[in-house]
Amino acid sequence: MPHTVDPKVYLKLSPEERVKLMDEIYQSLVDEGAESAVPGPDIDELRRRIAQHQKDPGSAIAWDEARKRLGWK
Repeated sequence: MPHTVDPKVYLKLSPEERVKLMDEIYQSLVDEGAESAVPGPDIDELRRRIAQHQKDPGSAIAWDEARKRLGWK
């Protein structure tokens, strides 16, 4: 059975910490040679988002705010 992480754990992290976590997870895939398990367009988008965040960390918004902007409850 795969290991899962309760979203309550990572949603407590700041947006900056979550982006760092995504980067660390992605890097672990690269380190293990499993980068090909992630579709190319997804990798491109992840790289774009990470670069954007690194360029302007203050542009990040909280997940609650993103949900409001998307009209999600």
